[in-house]
Amino acid sequence: MLDHPPADPSREGSHVSIAWPLDLVSTVYGDRDFAGFVMRRADSMRPIFEVYNPSVRRQVVRNADYLFLHRAARNLAAAVRELHSRDIVIGDVNESNILVGQTALVTLVDTDSFQIRDPRSGHLFRCPVGKPEFTAPELQSKRFTGIDRHPEHDCFGLAILIFQFLMEGAHPFAGQYDGGGDPPPYEDRIARGHFAYGTRKTPYRRMPTAPDLDILDPTLRDLFLRCFEDGHSLPSARPDAQTWHDALKKAEQALVSCTANAQHRYGAHLKACPWCARTSQFGGRDPFPSLGTRDTRIRHRVTASSLLGPEPALGSGGSSQTGRTAAASAPSPFTTVTWQAAAPLRASAQAGVPAPSATPTLFTVRLSGNNAWAWGAAFWALLAIASAPLGLAGVNGFMALLSLGCCVMGWLGDLSRRSLSRWVGAISAAGACASIALHPIAAAPRPGVATMTSGSGGVRSLSFSPDGRLLAVGTSRAEDSSLKEGEVDVWDVASSRLVLSPERANGDVVAVSFSPDGKSLAAATDSPFGTGEVVLIDISTNGAYRSVYKARRHMRQVVWSPNGAYLASAADEHAVRIWDARSLQPIGVLDLPGDACAMAFSPDGTRLAVGCGSSQGSVAPGYVTLWNVASSLRLWAQPAHGNGVQAVAFAPDGGMVVSGGNDGAICTWTARNGRHLYRQTAHSYGIAALAFAPDGRQFANAEARQSEPGTSNEIVLRDSATGTPLRTLASGDDTIQALAFSPRGGLLAYGTRDGSIRLWHVDSPKLSRR
Repeated sequence: MLDHPPADPSREGSHVSIAWPLDLVSTVYGDRDFAGFVMRRADSMRPIFEVYNPSVRRQVVRNADYLFLHRAARNLAAAVRELHSRDIVIGDVNESNILVGQTALVTLVDTDSFQIRDPRSGHLFRCPVGKPEFTAPELQSKRFTGIDRHPEHDCFGLAILIFQFLMEGAHPFAGQYDGGGDPPPYEDRIARGHFAYGTRKTPYRRMPTAPDLDILDPTLRDLFLRCFEDGHSLPSARPDAQTWHDALKKAEQALVSCTANAQHRYGAHLKACPWCARTSQFGGRDPFPSLGTRDTRIRHRVTASSLLGPEPALGSGGSSQTGRTAAASAPSPFTTVTWQAAAPLRASAQAGVPAPSATPTLFTVRLSGNNAWAWGAAFWALLAIASAPLGLAGVNGFMALLSLGCCVMGWLGDLSRRSLSRWVGAISAAGACASIALHPIAAAPRPGVATMTSGSGGVRSLSFSPDGRLLAVGTSRAEDSSLKEGEVDVWDVASSRLVLSPERANGDVVAVSFSPDGKSLAAATDSPFGTGEVVLIDISTNGAYRSVYKARRHMRQVVWSPNGAYLASAADEHAVRIWDARSLQPIGVLDLPGDACAMAFSPDGTRLAVGCGSSQGSVAPGYVTLWNVASSLRLWAQPAHGNGVQAVAFAPDGGMVVSGGNDGAICTWTARNGRHLYRQTAHSYGIAALAFAPDGRQFANAEARQSEPGTSNEIVLRDSATGTPLRTLASGDDTIQALAFSPRGGLLAYGTRDGSIRLWHVDSPKLSRR
């Protein structure tokens, strides 16, 4: 790999399109042994799922429009083309191995699994892994260790990713199943060629949340049919990476802008804007909101000139040319203040998108020089007063100083002696300085909430101790300049004081669970390198670790049974592992139809509800399954959420299971036989977490609900019998990722992606502060 690196197709600054090793790392003690390799860091990149999924895209890549998605797909095709030109095959094409930046550039990672041939010896190093949802039909159910991969195998997975880019994250083989029995898994659909959007008859209908295939440029539409229909039995018919690159470029050039929203780009072959129609179809949820409805930052530019007398008159002793020269050189008797909107980010210059030649002007105001300083003081005073209730101490103080400075300049200047200018400036400056007094009020905790802050990244999991005195928090790895690893923190609930913070984990802490006796804490950690671990933390010995299980895949969940007999853990391996909690020996494996994204034990600890599907939201169908833990026997399985189950919760009486998915729906099931009770649509982009109140009459869910401007992430309290919303407990701008009720009721904890943990008293109508 070091001797024959591929060329980088982007060639833009420090960006790297293919994360290729640069050098080897060896130990220096005794004999030199291989210890690793050096590669460039892919900075400011997001997983591809966060770009093609409309709900996440609104939050993390706010400038992205349909042109951006075409450009990112084209950059991906260019990277794959470069690898194939060097006789390198990716093999394991999937959404986890691709990152996208804010300028539509892409980076291919996990290159150590690529299939590479040594040009000197001819030895072929095969790719031993593959994800069924992106694997070509002829390779389904095959062992990859003995198979030579070819570019047409990569091109099948590439086509799926391009389809997801352009079709709002929909998988080409996802659809509503019209056949009998349980819906087949993706590998079976791909093996049979059941392309849900094609011309051939299949037992699937297009997902109701996915666009029509007609939204695509006709050339791209034909290429998808070639790949998924003609290429099903004839791999050579699949378009190669260069063909996709050229077709995407052509389709990109044919995009036009909607007159109602400049962020709506669509193909010129369409008669009307499809994004406006989808916005109306989904109750105002715009996949590409206009820049004016979001965080459009405003900046200003001020040009000022001194006030001179009138222009000299033309007459004897002066020529017309002299008069024109004097007029041209005389400064304007006005101060011009021009307000501009910050230019939106565009796709990379390398990819051919021109930067805007000038920032668009919103409006212009002309102020007379006699009162410019006074009105300047008034303007900064208004901003200072507006920022004070938000608790922005630094901003408020800066604005107050600017207002005071304008006032002083006005009073010292010759033109400020007019009474209007003098008193407007003075009153404004006084108001700005007085606004600083509002900070103790703004800084005080909001009614009903106490806030704690993680020292690492976002909050991934919460667990109360059995007596409700302690709250365990699992956090993710910080992706800022600090690069702090995730950690397990234990807080005292009454005082909001951190009482224990054991050694940091290697990566993210994705799940925490208190033991029923409150003496131990189970945690699941997930490293950036795709490996995970289940550990036990002894609370009484200042957080000593004990390893239970190390997985070679991403770890997702760990749950302690309420009776203290079992531990259940799940990784990305379509299985749940059951452990004896006393001996820590494995006693069973539950085979699942997808990855286990959520788990919940019944109150007696004998049954386990598992939400299956994909944590990425659109890769595997969602199922809710119930298992007998002692016998590892599946009691029932029900298809629940087409885009993956992300949260499950058992009612305190053990009679009902509630599930939530990325489709924004909440479903309830009888625990005895899996009978569907009701379905509630939360009008949201997804249900991130669920938790029952201890009395069982209510449950809370976290959802990402759209509002204008932006997206509001809310906690909604619902009636357990009907799912009817009772009230909204919290609403904010950051994603809520975890919920937990205290065992004795009344107190609800939730954690957000910014690392905040907040506590609410939900049993008080006034939500009194804790």
